[in-house]
Amino acid sequence: MNFPPPVLRPARRLVGPLVLAVLLVLVPRPGDLFAQNGVALEREGFPMAFQNGRGVVTFEERPARVLALGLEAAELLAELGLADMLVGCALQSPWQTPLPRYAPALSRVPSVSLDDLPDLELAADGPDFLFGRMSPDLREPAFLKSYHTLAGNKDQFFQEVRDLARILDAEEKAADFIASQNDRLADVARRLAKADRVPVLFVRRLQDGTVRTYGGPDFPTSLLALAGAENVLGHLGSEPEVRFSEAWRRKPEAVFLVDDGREPPEVMLAALKDDPDFAGLPAVREGRLYHIAEAYLLPGPRLADAVEIMAASLHPSLRP
Repeated sequence: MNFPPPVLRPARRLVGPLVLAVLLVLVPRPGDLFAQNGVALEREGFPMAFQNGRGVVTFEERPARVLALGLEAAELLAELGLADMLVGCALQSPWQTPLPRYAPALSRVPSVSLDDLPDLELAADGPDFLFGRMSPDLREPAFLKSYHTLAGNKDQFFQEVRDLARILDAEEKAADFIASQNDRLADVARRLAKADRVPVLFVRRLQDGTVRTYGGPDFPTSLLALAGAENVLGHLGSEPEVRFSEAWRRKPEAVFLVDDGREPPEVMLAALKDDPDFAGLPAVREGRLYHIAEAYLLPGPRLADAVEIMAASLHPSLRP
């Protein structure tokens, strides 16, 4: 069985023998009104204060040099016309590459190890702002400003985009981006208005008879809802691991194998193909197993791409 290499690409149906084609909430400082519950109570200029994952971060002035935490963060900077502010991208796996529409702007941005952060910070041209996902390996210096993306759905993500744009003076670009994303999502919603919701299982990793997947609070679950589907394990907490028997008992009608580059789809399929319960799933019998790169499922500018890809896979008769 031949599979495509693990690179970023739209979801693809996997076929083969035996049909085993398998808040961020702006908060006030004492004496200042910044925002409440993510709704800006505008105060022009700096300082700006934000409640973020590790407490309140206050920007006394506009940052000049950004270290992106994750490819999705770098792509968002490029989308907002801010790629020239990037001095590096950390937490980017070597098998990840930008989408073609972002590649020219990000071609000069080096990949950076978090181990190099202390040295980078001391350099004259080092970062003064970290933006992107949180990581247990990140030990950021207290005097380096950071904003971590924590979105669990599109509305929270769009608020993060507005916050970033306010910090870096790109509010017009952000408004255009959000409007474009909403237009594309509205088009998908229109086409799916009368479609039945498809029960879906994400398979991220397999280990010792368990499936690593996404739960209810996770961003991909919210994307599925926009794509006319529902996560069969959406009742669980964030990034759960469940026994095969529990996952199969939910009888998903489609399965997305999530390619993070570490465990390609053919490896996951090899681990599953001898499981008789898996072979009996509706998704397997009907050949509704798909491959999607993890980069599409993270809070970033691929949001509408991901929804369009999954909707087209799950509802092929409704493709434009």
